[in-house]
Amino acid sequence: MYSFSKTENMDIPLQAAYQVASDIEKYHEFVYGMKPVDVLTKGNNYITVTFNSRLLGGKVQMTAQFKKDKSIHFIQDNGPFKELSGHWIFDGDEEGVSVTFSAVMNHKNFIINKTLRVLGSRLCEQAIKDFKKRAEKVIQQPAISFQRKQITEDG
Repeated sequence: MYSFSKTENMDIPLQAAYQVASDIEKYHEFVYGMKPVDVLTKGNNYITVTFNSRLLGGKVQMTAQFKKDKSIHFIQDNGPFKELSGHWIFDGDEEGVSVTFSAVMNHKNFIINKTLRVLGSRLCEQAIKDFKKRAEKVIQQPAISFQRKQITEDG
């Protein structure tokens, strides 16, 4: 099992960030390598979709649970993974937002699983990068991002 996470702070409104991430039906328009999804069921706070991915080894059925302007948690219901889950977490206001994307992956296929070990962190980074581009398009201005770094000095 591999766990990956990426957090980025952006100068975009919380509601715009959440809107982009919660529009799963449009991920194929901005997430690199993502194919269109088929919506199986949809409610006020959840959506169940299927999509095909050669990289991931076949057809994946996932359910996403939404907490408006807070989080989106997703989990594989059926597919080629022993375990596939993750979340988007949002913390912010109208001035800016901290966005975290994380995923836990354990594929049934040994070779794909080992490949995900190497590519998983890049997939998270790419998801945040694609998300940021889409958010800029939605709000029609550049999303300035910054990462907090702790600097220590030797006395």
